[in-house]
Amino acid sequence: MTSKYSIEILKHNVRLVATYKTGHLKRIEITRGKFDPVWFARLSEAIPVHETSMDKLIELWSGKLTYELITPSKSSPTLFKRFNDAWFDFYMDLIGARPKFSGADGNALKSIIKYLKEECSSEDEALATWNQILQNWHKLDAFTQKKTELIYINSHLNSIIAQLKNGFTSREKAASAADSLRRGN
Repeated sequence: MTSKYSIEILKHNVRLVATYKTGHLKRIEITRGKFDPVWFARLSEAIPVHETSMDKLIELWSGKLTYELITPSKSSPTLFKRFNDAWFDFYMDLIGARPKFSGADGNALKSIIKYLKEECSSEDEALATWNQILQNWHKLDAFTQKKTELIYINSHLNSIIAQLKNGFTSREKAASAADSLRRGN
């Protein structure tokens, strides 16, 4: 288990974050202020190597340092997670199996999110637009309906939106016009 502590040097307005993994110190970050190299020698006195020693140091440095356990927030999921969940649900409903998700898919989804955020007035509107695209997938041409991979969706997002907005692709319009011409309509 990983835990983080915010440690503030009150007199100098410096904040450090100490990260512990399975009870052992793994990392120290300076998150505010400038760390004086002279303090480095005394760092082990203020930040324990083992998390179990933290209570003793909190008492020892009271008034000079403050220690606060940083608890991960259980706030709403990130925008990426909400987009990803919507796509996973869409894929599961359409295909009936969990999709394989790679780094390339993650990058494609990030690109889709970036584009939709730029085109929409808010993150919620961007997510609503993404949901509309997925919910109306059945309205796309047969070829595109088979292409449910995020990499494909990202690279063809403009044409997918155009199809959903206009109802026809230029190829379908041409075929329809040709059919009309053959029938003499």
